[in-house]
Amino acid sequence: MASTSVLLADDHRRVADAVGEYVADAFELVGTVQDGGALLEAAQRLRPDVVVVDISMPGTDGFTALKQIRHQLPHTRVILLTNHDDPMLVRYALKAGAAGFVLKVYAS
Repeated sequence: MASTSVLLADDHRRVADAVGEYVADAFELVGTVQDGGALLEAAQRLRPDVVVVDISMPGTDGFTALKQIRHQLPHTRVILLTNHDDPMLVRYALKAGAAGFVLKVYAS
């Protein structure tokens, strides 16, 4: 059985590295990108099963990327990753087609 392929997009290198390590333990991490334009290009080229994308990224933001990926690659699931804990964002994300919404929590 083939492993689930995951593409990760986060403009914070330390977050991307940490999440990438976690993802790679259980799934096939096919790429990590740091901006929205690179995400859209990589998603088209790699056609991952899942995209984990930060909402706030340079260029194309996570919500715009979500809509484009869901339109162009309807079988790809998109999980939004953010440090914004606004419940309205969760509702908007799920209504826009996100498969999930993960809140970044930083230890102090």
